[in-house]
Amino acid sequence: MPASAAASTDASASGFPSNAAALGNVSPADLTRIVLDYLGKKGYTRTEAMLRVESANAIHESDIDNLAGEIDAAYRHAYIMVRDWIERSLDLYKGELRKVLYPIFVHSYLDLVSQGSDMAAKAFMAEFSVDFYSGRPEDIETLRSIALPDHAIENSLAQLFRNNRYKINLSRTVFDLLLHHLHEMEALGGAIPIRFLNEYIDVQISTEPATGREVDKYPEGIVGHTSLQSKQLDQEVLQLGERPMDKSMQKEIVARIAAGEQSETTNEEEGMEDAPTIAEVFQNMKREGTEDSPAQETVPLPPLYANTWLSINALVKRSTSCQRWRSYGI
Repeated sequence: MPASAAASTDASASGFPSNAAALGNVSPADLTRIVLDYLGKKGYTRTEAMLRVESANAIHESDIDNLAGEIDAAYRHAYIMVRDWIERSLDLYKGELRKVLYPIFVHSYLDLVSQGSDMAAKAFMAEFSVDFYSGRPEDIETLRSIALPDHAIENSLAQLFRNNRYKINLSRTVFDLLLHHLHEMEALGGAIPIRFLNEYIDVQISTEPATGREVDKYPEGIVGHTSLQSKQLDQEVLQLGERPMDKSMQKEIVARIAAGEQSETTNEEEGMEDAPTIAEVFQNMKREGTEDSPAQETVPLPPLYANTWLSINALVKRSTSCQRWRSYGI
């Protein structure tokens, strides 16, 4: 019998594929089993035992890469799943449901960074940060600078989110809808948002019905985190009107004008009987508040020079001068 034929018969009897090309289609696990069978049949018991121990403890690098890739993709899939479901929801519920997205985004990114998936974290940030940048640019830029696991431990913003619950307020109906959807999709990505809700988010249930509810009436975020007010600041109405005159100053000027007019009643100039009084002139001069004027207590200014006696005297004299000029028709 030719040597090649004998080798083929021996290989077939030992369990090896007769065609060497077929080895390319054999999985690593099958190949290990074939080798173990061969060693057992040949009597290499010690070698077989050592191989069994090592193969039991061995984890193939390709398996690790595949598993890591699946975990990284799970965060992206979970975020898209929640966001798309919210956007398909009724307009009545969207405003409340969107509050959940930001903490999910932050903790998804921090999870990816913490587990060393720097490329996946970078891609996640690039794809989804646009959803929040306009309202929280400072937070997004700070998060973008967190690129390594050590950064996630040392960065103050990361620790703020990890050690404090993000507060949101939802109506009972909206919260029940959210939980039902996440549990329904738990095997398809819902498990990640459920974990975030349990560990990092403080959901406060409102007794108000979702219908006609003012979504922005309730505070959102982590207490003490200044950037959480950016959305509220954007909604503040700017008051650009002229600042009204101080009330105490007005009273003092009116009182001094009244005292001065009484002392001059016996010494009126000819032709001034029909002229406006000094008090009337002052009423036209003083600054009154308008709808867009800031209130006195909302403008943190130091005491103005107008509260001094010198300024009050100057305004009284100015009012008197205006009254005299008007009496002459000027």
